[in-house]
This record gives sequence, C-alpha cells and structure tokens, in this order.
Amino acid sequence: MTVSPGRGAGLRLLAAAALAAAVACQSGRAPAEAALRIAQTSVDGASAEARSLLPDEVRSLDEDLAAGRRSLEQGDYKAALAAAQSLQQRSNEVIARARAKRGEMAAAWTSLSAEMPGLIAPLMSRIETLQKAKKLPRGVDARHVREARASVGAATDAWNAAIEAHRAGNVPAALTKGREAKEKIERAMTLVGASPAPKS
Repeated sequence: MTVSPGRGAGLRLLAAAALAAAVACQSGRAPAEAALRIAQTSVDGASAEARSLLPDEVRSLDEDLAAGRRSLEQGDYKAALAAAQSLQQRSNEVIARARAKRGEMAAAWTSLSAEMPGLIAPLMSRIETLQKAKKLPRGVDARHVREARASVGAATDAWNAAIEAHRAGNVPAALTKGREAKEKIERAMTLVGASPAPKS
C-alpha cells in the first residue's frame, strides 16, 4: 500500500503529538511521585510525634496521603502534587501542635506531682486521728472513716500507676491516672472532713 506524501506527513504529526503527550504525561508524574515520597516522610514524622496525642489529626493525614496516591494512579498528577504539598505543610503543623500539647501536659504533671503530697499527708493524719478517737466528730461516722481509708488505698494504687506511666514516657496515661488518684483523695477528704495542707 502506497502512502501519499500528505498522508504520511499527517501520520508523522499525529505520532509526534502522541509522543509529546506521553512525555508530558510522564514528566507530570515524576514530580508528583517525588512530592508524595516527601509527603510520606512528613506524615511518618507527624505520626511518630503526634499519634498518641492527636490521633484524629494523624488519621486525617493518613487518609489524605492515600487519596493523593489514588490521584497519582488515576493520572491526575496536578491533584496528587497539590495533595503532597498540602500534606507536607499540615504535617509540620500537627508536629508543632503535638509538641505544644506535650509541653502543656508536662507542666500539668509537674503541678499535680507537687500537689499530691499536700493532699495525702493531712488526710492520712486525719484518718489515723479518727481511728484512735473514742468519739467521732459531728458529721463523721465509722463508715465514713472506713470508706476514706479504702479510697486512700485505691488512690495510692492509681498514683503508683501514674508514676510508672510517667517513667515509661506515657505522659497522657500518667495524667489520667494521676487525676484519678486526686479525685479519690478529695472524696476521702470530704468523708472525714480533712483539709489540704496549706501552701508554703
């Protein structure tokens, strides 16, 4: 079959256009792939820093990274690139918020650690005094004293768990257990009419 010069030129133009489109397509994929790799590193860093403190925000990063990869596979390189760039910025913001929250929690733990001895010491003194008393004061009976003593035991267990969690580096768990211990101590103080030690 003989191809006319005009038709041959047309075919060559079509082939060149197809090749140009393919090259453009590949050149758009490469930057998007590279950006998503960087985004993956950023999201991994945010996950390591913030998953225990900001789980919902880390989950959102994971989901958007998966969406960016789907855009890449579907050939929407512009969307994939935009997702990657957004993820890098948002990951840095999540890390900053996690570090700020960790600082706030560390300060809260320091405050709680300083406060607890001033709650426990006067309470134990009050309970011991009541246990030795021949007559209990108005508003306090033997049941109150027993319940207060039991609350102190439960609070001690919770506080020991809080200390262990803090030593393990799990500050959120330490605060949760520490606050639980404080609530039990305060309940016991109410039962027996004890007051916190005055602050120096």
